[in-house]
Amino acid sequence: MNGKDFLSIRDFSPSEIQYLLILSRQVKADPTAYSGALRRQTLAMIFEKPSLRTRVTFDVGIQQLGGFRSTSLPPRSTWASASRFTT
Repeated sequence: MNGKDFLSIRDFSPSEIQYLLILSRQVKADPTAYSGALRRQTLAMIFEKPSLRTRVTFDVGIQQLGGFRSTSLPPRSTWASASRFTT
């Protein structure tokens, strides 16, 4: 599973999903053991909709794993029109 992008859950077999759930439980139980998992890596994040909570959650998680992030957001004028449709 190394090097596989998570774009859709449909891209993973049931055993791969089970592995990810076990791994996530291990990371949650002992975060310091994984604090360098993303060392010297940069992750690009593209957000189509303005979601501060989602963006901050990803930022914190990447930082806790020792990585860097690059974020692409839509222009602010798009945010104003998008916010009318979100709840």
